[in-house]
Amino acid sequence: MTRRDLLKTFGLFSGSVLLSGALSGCELLQGLYGQDGNGNPPPIETQTVEIINFDFRPSLIRVKKGAKVMWVQKDSAPHTVTSTNPAGLFDSGTLSKNQQFSFTFSTPGTFEYQCAIHPSMRGKVIVE
Repeated sequence: MTRRDLLKTFGLFSGSVLLSGALSGCELLQGLYGQDGNGNPPPIETQTVEIINFDFRPSLIRVKKGAKVMWVQKDSAPHTVTSTNPAGLFDSGTLSKNQQFSFTFSTPGTFEYQCAIHPSMRGKVIVE
């Protein structure tokens, strides 16, 4: 696929005029999809994680330093959002259906958590 075809596909080509500073196909796709070259999603400022069917969805998220993550409990069984690495950083307490918990990540790093009631439920937040 040529650069022109790629730009047409995404509505960035009009007639014979290309947008100034047009990107290569790879750069354009990375810009549109936000991939970091390793297939990871881009860091974002806020993120919602659903607790449903005894699972955190998504179980792995990437956010920017200072981002707020909100967990929304949609399961009928009670659950927690409890940090495990590092331990003691955050703990939602027991969440019933339709309750929410949020935490703001102020330092970069990798933060692992689980449901204290159902320890097989695990998740990870990567803060950049």
